[in-house]
Formats: sequence, C-alpha cells, structure tokens
Amino acid sequence: MYVCLILVTSTGAEKVVKIWSLDSGEFLRNLSGHTQGLSDIAWSFDSVYLASASDDTTIRIWDVESVSRT
Repeated sequence: MYVCLILVTSTGAEKVVKIWSLDSGEFLRNLSGHTQGLSDIAWSFDSVYLASASDDTTIRIWDVESVSRT
C-alpha cells in the first residue's frame, strides 16, 4: 500500500516550525531548536527536507520523513 502524506508548515515569532497533515488537519509535530523567531522556511524539491531560517542567524535542515514518523 502506498500512503501519500501531504504536510504543511508554519513559522513565527515562537521559535518553532509547526507541521500538520493537510489531509486530516492533524497536528503532527513541532520542530524546535532555534533561539529566536523564524524568518523563513523552504522545502527541498523532493519534499524530503525542510530548511528553517531564524533571526538567531542559523539555518536548520530537517529530515521530514523522520519527523513525520515521530
């Protein structure tokens, strides 16, 4: 069986990336690690990775497949 999981994300001043399932609307997980608010997010072309940029001058690369399983 093939399951297609469509994820949506949001960012903001609260220092975390939030991930939801677009199909169910279910909240899946917070991605935390930045120390200041987030300024941008970007998906890799194959949707495997998510990059988040923060006002703390860091960029974090997240493996979305491992994130969606936790």
